[in-house]
Amino acid sequence: MANEPEALIDRFRSFGFDLARIRLEAGPLSQWLYAAMKQAGLGVELLETRHMRDAYKAMPVKSDHNDARNIAQLMRLGCFRPVHCKSMSAQETRAMLTARKLIQSKLQDVENSLRGILRGFGLKVGKTTKRGFAARINELVIRLWTPSPQRRLRFTQCCFASSTASASGCG
Repeated sequence: MANEPEALIDRFRSFGFDLARIRLEAGPLSQWLYAAMKQAGLGVELLETRHMRDAYKAMPVKSDHNDARNIAQLMRLGCFRPVHCKSMSAQETRAMLTARKLIQSKLQDVENSLRGILRGFGLKVGKTTKRGFAARINELVIRLWTPSPQRRLRFTQCCFASSTASASGCG
């Protein structure tokens, strides 16, 4: 069965009678499904996953079919805890903040990698501002690749030495 909201809503309506309660176990897709079903006018609630997990511990065989059967049994017994579903704007805000944090973390990783690479050539970036970092990296890279007399000599020795190139660490 498809897990798209429209397909589920159509399936529930195809039964020919109104469903009083639809319960979803909270998970990665459940907020998306919950919002669409609620908007379609269905009586839907989210269930706390930790509570469901505790109930599942007693199950000898775990499968989707057995999970559905056990959730239904818990619903009939009234052994569940509904969970609040955050509003769409709250979910969007959380997603934006999470993405922003990820981008900042990756940017810091790239900056640290560049510092490490240049340090291997004896070049230290030092303290910079966010705006001045790229200019400082460009300055160091230009300094690194601008041939000085010592670098030219070392390059020549590394490239044209036959048997000692790999032993000297140049090859």
